[in-house]
Amino acid sequence: MDDLSELDYSPDWIDLRIRPPMLEVVDTLLLAEAGRMWERMRDLLPYHKKVDALWTHTPQELRTSRLGQALLTIADCAEGNFIAAEKVQRAMKRAARMLYGDPQGEGYTLPDDFHKTGLGQLFHKAYSRLYTARDLLTAKQAYSLLGIARQTLYERRDRGKLTSIYWYGELRFLRSEIEAWKAQRDQRQPSTADGENASGVKAASSTPFCKQ
Repeated sequence: MDDLSELDYSPDWIDLRIRPPMLEVVDTLLLAEAGRMWERMRDLLPYHKKVDALWTHTPQELRTSRLGQALLTIADCAEGNFIAAEKVQRAMKRAARMLYGDPQGEGYTLPDDFHKTGLGQLFHKAYSRLYTARDLLTAKQAYSLLGIARQTLYERRDRGKLTSIYWYGELRFLRSEIEAWKAQRDQRQPSTADGENASGVKAASSTPFCKQ
Protein backbone atom coordinates (compact mmCIF):
# COMPACT_ATOMS: atom_id res chain seq x y z
CA MET A 1 0.00 0.00 0.00
CA ASP A 2 1.25 3.50 -0.80
CA ASP A 3 2.56 5.59 2.08
CA LEU A 4 -0.24 7.99 3.06
CA SER A 5 1.49 9.42 6.11
CA GLU A 6 2.17 12.76 4.40
CA LEU A 7 -1.53 13.49 3.93
CA ASP A 8 -3.10 16.04 6.26
CA TYR A 9 -5.76 13.42 6.94
CA SER A 10 -4.38 9.92 6.63
CA PRO A 11 -6.78 6.98 7.14
CA ASP A 12 -5.55 6.40 10.71
CA TRP A 13 -5.86 10.09 11.58
CA ILE A 14 -9.34 10.75 10.18
CA ASP A 15 -11.26 8.70 12.73
CA LEU A 16 -9.51 10.51 15.57
CA ARG A 17 -10.68 13.91 14.30
CA ILE A 18 -13.98 13.48 12.50
CA ARG A 19 -17.02 11.55 13.67
CA PRO A 20 -18.92 9.11 11.43
CA PRO A 21 -21.92 11.41 10.71
CA MET A 22 -19.63 14.14 9.40
CA LEU A 23 -17.56 11.62 7.45
CA GLU A 24 -20.77 10.44 5.81
CA VAL A 25 -21.39 14.00 4.59
CA VAL A 26 -17.89 14.15 3.09
CA ASP A 27 -18.21 10.72 1.49
CA THR A 28 -21.58 11.59 -0.03
CA LEU A 29 -20.09 14.70 -1.65
CA LEU A 30 -17.08 12.78 -2.96
CA LEU A 31 -19.15 9.95 -4.42
CA ALA A 32 -21.52 12.43 -6.08
CA GLU A 33 -18.61 14.27 -7.69
CA ALA A 34 -17.00 11.00 -8.77
CA GLY A 35 -20.24 10.02 -10.50
CA ARG A 36 -20.41 13.42 -12.16
CA MET A 37 -16.83 13.07 -13.39
CA TRP A 38 -17.61 9.62 -14.80
CA GLU A 39 -20.50 11.13 -16.77
CA ARG A 40 -18.24 13.88 -18.12
CA MET A 41 -15.64 11.38 -19.22
CA ARG A 42 -18.29 9.24 -20.88
CA ASP A 43 -19.75 12.21 -22.74
CA LEU A 44 -16.35 13.47 -23.87
CA LEU A 45 -14.89 10.20 -25.15
CA PRO A 46 -14.68 9.66 -28.93
CA TYR A 47 -17.19 7.38 -30.60
CA HIS A 48 -16.93 3.69 -29.63
CA LYS A 49 -14.61 4.47 -26.73
CA LYS A 50 -15.72 3.41 -23.27
CA VAL A 51 -14.94 4.74 -19.84
CA ASP A 52 -12.62 2.39 -18.03
CA ALA A 53 -14.82 0.25 -15.81
CA LEU A 54 -12.06 0.30 -13.21
CA TRP A 55 -12.48 4.05 -12.78
CA THR A 56 -14.32 3.53 -9.53
CA HIS A 57 -13.03 4.15 -6.04
CA THR A 58 -14.22 3.63 -2.50
CA PRO A 59 -15.01 6.63 -0.28
CA GLN A 60 -11.90 5.82 1.74
CA GLU A 61 -9.78 6.11 -1.42
CA LEU A 62 -11.50 9.31 -2.53
CA ARG A 63 -10.71 10.92 0.82
CA THR A 64 -7.02 10.90 -0.17
CA SER A 65 -7.69 13.09 -3.24
CA ARG A 66 -7.09 16.83 -3.16
CA LEU A 67 -10.81 17.43 -3.03
CA GLY A 68 -11.18 14.81 -0.33
CA GLN A 69 -8.48 16.42 1.81
CA ALA A 70 -10.06 19.86 1.35
CA LEU A 71 -13.48 18.57 2.41
CA LEU A 72 -11.96 16.81 5.41
CA THR A 73 -10.31 20.07 6.48
CA ILE A 74 -13.68 21.84 6.33
CA ALA A 75 -15.35 18.97 8.18
CA ASP A 76 -12.61 19.04 10.83
CA CYS A 77 -13.41 22.69 11.48
CA ALA A 78 -17.16 22.01 11.44
CA GLU A 79 -16.60 19.45 14.17
CA GLY A 80 -15.21 22.22 16.36
CA ASN A 81 -11.62 21.02 16.38
CA PHE A 82 -8.69 23.38 16.79
CA ILE A 83 -7.47 24.30 13.29
CA ALA A 84 -6.04 27.45 11.72
CA ALA A 85 -8.73 29.56 10.05
CA GLU A 86 -6.43 30.33 7.11
CA LYS A 87 -6.14 26.61 6.37
CA VAL A 88 -9.92 26.21 6.43
CA GLN A 89 -10.42 29.21 4.16
CA ARG A 90 -7.91 27.81 1.65
CA ALA A 91 -9.72 24.48 1.72
CA MET A 92 -13.05 26.20 1.07
CA LYS A 93 -11.68 28.08 -1.93
CA ARG A 94 -10.05 24.92 -3.26
CA ALA A 95 -13.27 22.91 -2.94
CA ALA A 96 -15.34 25.70 -4.53
CA ARG A 97 -12.89 25.98 -7.41
CA MET A 98 -12.86 22.21 -7.97
CA LEU A 99 -16.64 21.90 -7.95
CA TYR A 100 -17.78 25.22 -9.42
CA GLY A 101 -14.71 26.50 -11.27
CA ASP A 102 -14.81 28.32 -14.56
CA PRO A 103 -13.08 26.03 -17.11
CA GLN A 104 -12.08 29.14 -19.06
CA GLY A 105 -10.61 30.99 -16.10
CA GLU A 106 -9.24 30.68 -12.59
CA GLY A 107 -12.32 31.77 -10.66
CA TYR A 108 -15.53 30.07 -9.65
CA THR A 109 -19.18 31.01 -9.29
CA LEU A 110 -21.30 29.49 -6.55
CA PRO A 111 -24.94 28.79 -7.46
CA ASP A 112 -27.63 31.02 -5.98
CA ASP A 113 -28.92 28.19 -3.80
CA PHE A 114 -25.46 27.06 -2.74
CA HIS A 115 -26.29 27.38 0.96
CA LYS A 116 -28.99 24.74 0.48
CA THR A 117 -26.65 22.16 -1.04
CA GLY A 118 -24.74 19.53 0.90
CA LEU A 119 -21.47 21.40 0.40
CA GLY A 120 -23.10 24.70 1.32
CA GLN A 121 -24.40 23.26 4.56
CA LEU A 122 -20.95 21.86 5.36
CA PHE A 123 -19.50 25.31 4.70
CA HIS A 124 -22.06 26.87 7.04
CA LYS A 125 -21.13 24.55 9.90
CA ALA A 126 -17.51 25.54 9.46
CA TYR A 127 -18.41 29.24 9.15
CA SER A 128 -20.28 29.06 12.46
CA ARG A 129 -17.01 27.94 14.06
CA LEU A 130 -14.80 30.42 12.22
CA TYR A 131 -16.81 33.60 12.68
CA THR A 132 -18.97 35.41 15.18
CA ALA A 133 -21.69 37.90 14.26
CA ARG A 134 -19.16 40.68 14.86
CA ASP A 135 -16.94 39.34 12.08
CA LEU A 136 -19.72 39.72 9.49
CA LEU A 137 -21.65 42.49 7.77
CA THR A 138 -24.96 42.49 5.95
CA ALA A 139 -24.91 43.63 2.33
CA LYS A 140 -26.42 46.98 3.34
CA GLN A 141 -23.83 47.49 6.07
CA ALA A 142 -21.08 46.62 3.61
CA TYR A 143 -22.03 48.95 0.76
CA SER A 144 -22.98 51.73 3.22
CA LEU A 145 -19.59 51.47 4.89
CA LEU A 146 -17.86 51.59 1.50
CA GLY A 147 -20.07 54.36 0.14
CA ILE A 148 -20.81 52.42 -3.04
CA ALA A 149 -23.86 51.15 -4.88
CA ARG A 150 -25.29 47.76 -3.93
CA GLN A 151 -24.65 46.47 -7.44
CA THR A 152 -20.95 47.34 -7.20
CA LEU A 153 -20.65 45.20 -4.10
CA TYR A 154 -22.28 42.22 -5.79
CA GLU A 155 -20.25 42.63 -8.96
CA ARG A 156 -17.03 42.47 -6.95
CA ARG A 157 -18.29 39.35 -5.19
CA ASP A 158 -19.25 37.75 -8.50
CA ARG A 159 -15.69 38.32 -9.77
CA GLY A 160 -14.40 36.33 -6.80
CA LYS A 161 -12.93 39.39 -5.09
CA LEU A 162 -15.14 39.11 -1.99
CA THR A 163 -16.28 36.19 0.12
CA SER A 164 -19.99 36.00 0.82
CA ILE A 165 -21.46 33.45 3.19
CA TYR A 166 -24.89 32.48 4.40
CA TRP A 167 -25.08 32.98 8.13
CA TYR A 168 -28.09 31.02 9.37
CA GLY A 169 -29.74 31.50 6.00
CA GLU A 170 -28.91 35.20 5.55
CA LEU A 171 -26.23 36.63 3.25
CA ARG A 172 -23.21 38.12 4.99
CA PHE A 173 -19.83 39.53 3.94
CA LEU A 174 -16.58 39.28 5.87
CA ARG A 175 -15.94 42.49 7.77
CA SER A 176 -12.17 42.07 7.36
CA GLU A 177 -12.45 41.97 3.56
CA ILE A 178 -14.83 44.94 3.41
CA GLU A 179 -12.61 47.03 5.66
CA ALA A 180 -9.52 46.07 3.65
CA TRP A 181 -11.29 47.16 0.47
CA LYS A 182 -12.32 50.42 2.11
CA ALA A 183 -8.73 51.03 3.20
CA GLN A 184 -7.61 50.64 -0.40
CA ARG A 185 -10.24 53.11 -1.55
CA ASP A 186 -9.61 55.84 0.97
CA GLN A 187 -6.23 55.03 2.50
CA ARG A 188 -5.35 58.70 2.64
CA GLN A 189 -8.43 59.64 4.64
CA PRO A 190 -7.80 60.04 8.39
CA SER A 191 -9.80 57.72 10.64
CA THR A 192 -11.87 58.89 13.59
CA ALA A 193 -10.99 58.27 17.19
CA ASP A 194 -11.27 54.99 19.08
CA GLY A 195 -10.58 52.89 16.01
CA GLU A 196 -13.84 53.81 14.28
CA ASN A 197 -14.06 54.51 10.58
CA ALA A 198 -16.06 57.30 8.99
CA SER A 199 -19.24 55.25 9.20
CA GLY A 200 -18.82 54.62 12.92
CA VAL A 201 -18.13 50.89 12.54
CA LYS A 202 -15.27 49.62 14.65
CA ALA A 203 -12.71 47.36 13.06
CA ALA A 204 -12.81 43.74 14.22
CA SER A 205 -9.84 41.48 14.57
CA SER A 206 -9.82 38.37 12.41
CA THR A 207 -10.64 35.02 13.95
CA PRO A 208 -7.32 33.08 13.90
CA PHE A 209 -8.67 29.62 14.61
CA CYS A 210 -11.68 27.45 14.04
CA LYS A 211 -13.10 27.20 17.55
CA GLN A 212 -15.82 25.60 19.58
